[in-house]
Amino acid sequence: MTALGRIVLAIALATVALALPAPAAAESLGFNNARQLVATGAKTYALVWLDGERRVIVGERRVDGSAFTSERTVSEGGTSTPAIAVRGRTLAVAWASGGSVYARVRAGGAWRPTERLGAGAAPSLAAVNGTLGIVWHSRDESEILFSRRTTGVSGSWSAPVTLASGSGERVSFAGLAGSGSRFAAAWKRGDRGRWEVELRRSGDRGAHWVATRSLGEGGDPAVCLTGTSRIWVGLQRRGGGISVLGSTDGGATFRTRSVGEGWFAHLSCSRSRALVSWEQTRYPPQHPDESAKSFGLARVSAAGAVTALPSPASSYVASPTALLHGKRAVVAWIDTSDGRGLFGKLLLATVAL
Repeated sequence: MTALGRIVLAIALATVALALPAPAAAESLGFNNARQLVATGAKTYALVWLDGERRVIVGERRVDGSAFTSERTVSEGGTSTPAIAVRGRTLAVAWASGGSVYARVRAGGAWRPTERLGAGAAPSLAAVNGTLGIVWHSRDESEILFSRRTTGVSGSWSAPVTLASGSGERVSFAGLAGSGSRFAAAWKRGDRGRWEVELRRSGDRGAHWVATRSLGEGGDPAVCLTGTSRIWVGLQRRGGGISVLGSTDGGATFRTRSVGEGWFAHLSCSRSRALVSWEQTRYPPQHPDESAKSFGLARVSAAGAVTALPSPASSYVASPTALLHGKRAVVAWIDTSDGRGLFGKLLLATVAL
């Protein structure tokens, strides 16, 4: 994007305080089940993405900044589906490569060696008090697996435990969220276009999990936790509708709100609201027109009121993600106008809420 293009974008979107591309091309973000943006301080955040060689990059930046204050390459090439989580001064990233899932942790100000956690794909990370957690699906999509470690320098990942088995169906693309001592994981189950979303919860940092609960028809879930009892789940309905499910009683009951048309809901949340971003389009699932994919963005209040927000981008949007950060949101996406699928130019913006 040229300097003139950035000016035009800023004028066209009154809510966007800052919009500028990352310096390199052929970048990619991860899937909606995992976070790629996390707050690292009152005025800072971190982003994880893939460069043109599919190496995992972690960049840190001020919300009002115009450039990354630091960038670190944390993997070799050939990776996919990066994820990130943070708790205090401990930051973790994960990715898939060659049919296995890997993680790397920065603790005590230093990066620890990369660890292989097991066979599988599509990891999602979360952090609670003193504990990092990770979920992923097995290579054949027959299991959802969970592992955890302390946030300390000397921590190591536990042997994986099974949260769900396919039992003849596929289970895949699990999302994980954490708050206090609670974890919640959601994934999709099914095959041949018939999918449902399932949820499991833990109240003791992943040591024990309650029974699986079905959330009904849908796929590709994202999950977010706040406080002691609030759970948000974003998912897509069959035919391309995006819904957000909210619970104020720890997951006993949920209220459903439709927020728009499209695919791949991504969630960020606070005690009073959730922010959902998605690939907004009206196409059927076959042969989409990439030029018609815009950045869907909406706010859902604790009472369930849905407020559509101006789109940060109107076309060629892939992998949109957003982070609630005080009275603003940081948003990131891939501009695919050069026709390279999920790879293109990484763009960032700050949106006033």
